[in-house]
Amino acid sequence: MKNFLVLVALGALTGGAVMAAPAKPMAKPAMKSSAMKSSTMMKTPTISSSDREYLRKDAQGSVYDQSTAQLALQKAKSPTVHAYAVMLTSDHQRLNTELFSFARSRKLTLPVTMMASDKTKLNSLKAKSGSAFDKAYLQEAVKINSDDVQKGTKEIASTKDASVKALVGGFVATERKHLAAAKSLLAKMK
Repeated sequence: MKNFLVLVALGALTGGAVMAAPAKPMAKPAMKSSAMKSSTMMKTPTISSSDREYLRKDAQGSVYDQSTAQLALQKAKSPTVHAYAVMLTSDHQRLNTELFSFARSRKLTLPVTMMASDKTKLNSLKAKSGSAFDKAYLQEAVKINSDDVQKGTKEIASTKDASVKALVGGFVATERKHLAAAKSLLAKMK
């Protein structure tokens, strides 16, 4: 029994990555109280296929956003572009924590890799250096964040799930901040 409890605790700490069954079956209670019945009958709220698809694509897009920000931390020539990448990295870590926590609560598995088309764009950025990198990175940030705001706003309008609406509303607010900052920095480069 002690080993079972240790494994259950370890599973809770690792997000359920460790699963174990008790060495001997547990006895069934003779009678379930109404409180027990209601707690065991509670179901995870379902999520619509369109909400699921939006969250899947958002997770993949976030991997790309974080990858470009990490690249900018290494390659940015301008201190302000570097500072922008620091902000982006921090914000996306927070957003991903919220996104994956929400997904776990809905028993939804999200990808942790970027789309193939984003890999191509990332490789194109990797080939640049100096001021050319800074400009290309900010141009890509404007495009990404503009697209994210548009898609997020559409998702907020179309979803019937108040939890998804609130989650995406937070994403959109952050993406608007990123968009405004990228546009401002890009305008100063011209």
